[in-house]
Amino acid sequence: MRFTSIVVAAILAMSVQTAFAENAPETQEKLDIKEVVRVDPAPYDACGIVENTMVYKNSAGELKEFKYKIWGNGCSGG
Repeated sequence: MRFTSIVVAAILAMSVQTAFAENAPETQEKLDIKEVVRVDPAPYDACGIVENTMVYKNSAGELKEFKYKIWGNGCSGG
């Protein structure tokens, strides 16, 4: 009985992981970065996932922005 429960739990865990992987957006983007100009620091007043920005120059010298998600620094545990 215990072995069966473990097998069922493992199968459920794998199927949930597969479902998330199939529904995840494509996040791998190749960036042409020659020089990083600025990376915004994580906000100290935000708790949770927030948007952040990196400004960079590409190989043509153009300034570009890359937006991504980070965990804010406002989540103090105590």
